[in-house]
Amino acid sequence: MKMTNEDMMTLNLKRLNVLDVSLAITCLIQDMKREMNNDPECPEYRKTVVLPASIKKWEKLKAEISKQFEEQDAE
Repeated sequence: MKMTNEDMMTLNLKRLNVLDVSLAITCLIQDMKREMNNDPECPEYRKTVVLPASIKKWEKLKAEISKQFEEQDAE
């Protein structure tokens, strides 16, 4: 069976690795926000379309990671 992007997957990572991934996403989001708000050479389309969409995508993933992390910590 061929996997699709909608299929659920399970990853086995150490807790520290999950924290590292979450931290990396946070840094990526902050870098995009910094570029969007402070880089005078950032093209308008990138500033108004590309970066906001990218930030939203990564924030959604970070929220899902945090949710699952908290659920597993509660067990």
